[in-house]
Amino acid sequence: MKYLETFKEKLAGIKSSGSQKANLYSLLIVAASTLILGIYYWFLTSISKAAPEFIKIKYDAFFSRVYYTVLGFMISAGIVKLDVSGDHLDPNTNAILVSNHRSFADYAVLGHIAEKENMRGRYNFFSWKRCFRLPDWKAGLKSLQVSQNWSLSESEIYSVFSEAVNTKKSFWIIIFPEVNIISNLKIEQHKKFCLENGLPELKNVLYPRFPAFVQASTVLGSNGYKNLYDITILYSKRDDETGDKQFVTAPSILDFIFGQLASSPWYIDVYIERQSLMAINLDRRNLEKWLEKTWLNKETVIGNYIGQQERVDQCTNVNDSEEPEGKKNPFKKLFKRRPKEERVV
Repeated sequence: MKYLETFKEKLAGIKSSGSQKANLYSLLIVAASTLILGIYYWFLTSISKAAPEFIKIKYDAFFSRVYYTVLGFMISAGIVKLDVSGDHLDPNTNAILVSNHRSFADYAVLGHIAEKENMRGRYNFFSWKRCFRLPDWKAGLKSLQVSQNWSLSESEIYSVFSEAVNTKKSFWIIIFPEVNIISNLKIEQHKKFCLENGLPELKNVLYPRFPAFVQASTVLGSNGYKNLYDITILYSKRDDETGDKQFVTAPSILDFIFGQLASSPWYIDVYIERQSLMAINLDRRNLEKWLEKTWLNKETVIGNYIGQQERVDQCTNVNDSEEPEGKKNPFKKLFKRRPKEERVV
């Protein structure tokens, strides 16, 4: 009922909004992407069992390309503002991408970036003991059946990573080490978890789970994967009058889709930092240390960028003019725009 009321409020906003053209465009994109998912899920349930494996892969890659490209029209229309900065994602090399998980929209953001880099469906999200391009009901079902510290058995490793290992072209595996989408409730639960286990208290990210990342890095690293990309995603809205950013902890998919219906569009900042997977000894303990260090740094950088440690109603207001003199904000430096020709959007 809560989601239904939210949806009605969003629709009511369409009638009162001055940007009717953008609103109509947004609804058309939503309708098109929903139709694409409907056809995709129909295939999964009715044809998938009888189809040869290579047909399934081609079908899966095709629909993911179409789906993420259609959602990308929201960026082209200015409904969502996406700014990608940092290192360039190399589409010609195999890579592992690790990212914080702030919203269900993270799939659309990273899928869109992959397609803009001309990956043409050659990527998988690795989560809940599965590899997939489009999140489906199986992922939700797995999340109820599997522990958050899940890992693959030896018999499962080959089947899960078979496409990533056997492909003749470059391929990306995308991992969310936090497993869950961040929320105020999850933050409180993780505070308790960190306190009980003597771990640093985190407020802007969730403490990462090691097994999935360690297994993926070990298997793929020994099969020619050389690049490791650390990705940070932040969602915000900007006040039209003051220019201040309002950072949102966990925007819902409805917020993401209907962002133009508010006073300003959504702003999505994506920062990418490239590492060499070969520079990290593919030993379990070394991989765990790298991931923990990376997440602790991500916690600090996001906290400094937001400029405030406490969240109120999922939003944090930031006024750049109030930043104390002499204190540098690391994220501002990280998020410097790359030259236009180097950006993917």
